[in-house]
Amino acid sequence: MMGVVALVRARLPTLSFTSCVEADVVVFTTTPGDLRPLARFLHTDRDAAFDTFVDVTVVQSAALLLVVCLASRAHGSRVQIRAALDDDEPAFPSLTGIWRAAWSAERELWEMFGVTPTGHPSLRRALLPEGFAGHPLLNSYRIQKAQPQVPTARPARIVSGPVPRRPK
Repeated sequence: MMGVVALVRARLPTLSFTSCVEADVVVFTTTPGDLRPLARFLHTDRDAAFDTFVDVTVVQSAALLLVVCLASRAHGSRVQIRAALDDDEPAFPSLTGIWRAAWSAERELWEMFGVTPTGHPSLRRALLPEGFAGHPLLNSYRIQKAQPQVPTARPARIVSGPVPRRPK
């Protein structure tokens, strides 16, 4: 296999990216607009063969940075695709059409960071109750903010001592 960076440069010559290696992981840095074509190529090209979606997350420092982690079982290698997101309206093209495993992780990014995976087939709350205001994993989120209470089905029952067995 030719190096994955050389492979991408040869087969996607118009794609804009930089690359480096960090801890044995090839890191591609690109724009949100070039994220999906790069991801699709890495998945579908037989020589690249990055068939496993590992994770997608957001790192927040001065700006929001999207990080997509992929693995190739055939080559035993890993890559990351990183893209700086717009601070005012952070968004990236959904990867669910390439890897179904991105479905839940993208919903979490939307809910917890306010990053929108455009084109996601079912963008709805997964972790927080309806009516929750804000995005709790952003540095700007105020933890003292009042939020809706989640109703419980019934109060918890505290059991001390041995638990009685139910008859069969």
